[in-house]
Amino acid sequence: MSNPVDIVKSRPAETAMPIATVISALIAKLAGIEDTDTILYIALVISFVPAAVTWVVELVKKSESEGEV
Repeated sequence: MSNPVDIVKSRPAETAMPIATVISALIAKLAGIEDTDTILYIALVISFVPAAVTWVVELVKKSESEGEV
């Protein structure tokens, strides 16, 4: 069985949804939002942040490796 820490390190985007859900619930609570659809949309946007970071890191790694050739 894989080590959970290794899974999170290798797949940050896939493991972000539970954290995004909690953060979105807190944001919604602080903003006074009670509409469940809006809370879901906040969670979806927040859950894409790690995916975007991973994508940018991969682009930088790829451009660096191509530059070293």
